[in-house]
Amino acid sequence: EISFSELLANDWEVVGQFMYERGAPGELAALVARGLLDLGKIKVAAFPLAQLPEAITAASRMHGLDLTAVVP
Repeated sequence: EISFSELLANDWEVVGQFMYERGAPGELAALVARGLLDLGKIKVAAFPLAQLPEAITAASRMHGLDLTAVVP
C-alpha cells in the first residue's frame, strides 16, 4: 500500500490499466494478423536515441493516432 503523501513527496507516479481485460492485447494482435485492423492509420515518427529532445518535442505535439517512438 502506498499513501498519497508518499507519492507526492517522492514525485512518484502509479501507472496502471483498468479499462481492458488481460487478453485484449492478444486479441488486438490477432485482428491485425487476420487483416481486420488497419494499422496504416497510425502516424509513426521514429527517432534514434541521440535525438531524444526532438522525440520529446514531437511527442508533445501528438494527436489522434500519432505515435512517437525512440529507437535504440
